[in-house]
Amino acid sequence: AAYHAGQLSFMRRLASMPDSEFQPRSADTAPHAARSKEILLNLMDWAWRSGNSFDIFSDLTKDLSPEDADQTPNGLPSITHIVNHMAFWEEYVAKRLRGESTENMPPAQPGGLPPDPAPWPQAAELMLRWHDEVESALGSLTSEELWAPRPGTGKHFEQGKSAHWLVCGIINHYAYHHGQIVLLSQMMGHEDHFI
Repeated sequence: AAYHAGQLSFMRRLASMPDSEFQPRSADTAPHAARSKEILLNLMDWAWRSGNSFDIFSDLTKDLSPEDADQTPNGLPSITHIVNHMAFWEEYVAKRLRGESTENMPPAQPGGLPPDPAPWPQAAELMLRWHDEVESALGSLTSEELWAPRPGTGKHFEQGKSAHWLVCGIINHYAYHHGQIVLLSQMMGHEDHFI
């Protein structure tokens, strides 16, 4: 759903329609299943590496030229912009999962770029590195830590939220923007991707 929601948001912009308002339920309302960490790691693996329902990110972007990555078809954000945005939030979640403060991270508005975006292909390499950090940090948490509020200070919207909440958010964030990258690639003539 998040994958196609990302595509739909761009299609609405192209049709000059406002984005619809969506208020997701908190992931912390889910029952505390004994295998929650394993389920989250499996979901991450399925979304990032399986190729069952998504193009694999590294396959999707490996042959993308800097010129294509920087294109802004019909005024939409470029793939480089989206990937820098994704890398920022992967770094943010990795640090929060480790209990580190994110107060010193530069501010980034929702959908916005960090102040020092990386050029292509370094943006993709940075995002993949931070995603590995998210997986590693999640893998090191105990079941109790998964559901407890994360220590350290962070942005106001996630203060006091659990690691489970943060990981559910970053999985959906990845799927949402991955769908947009696929749509942008298709708009540039790369048609061999999932719809």
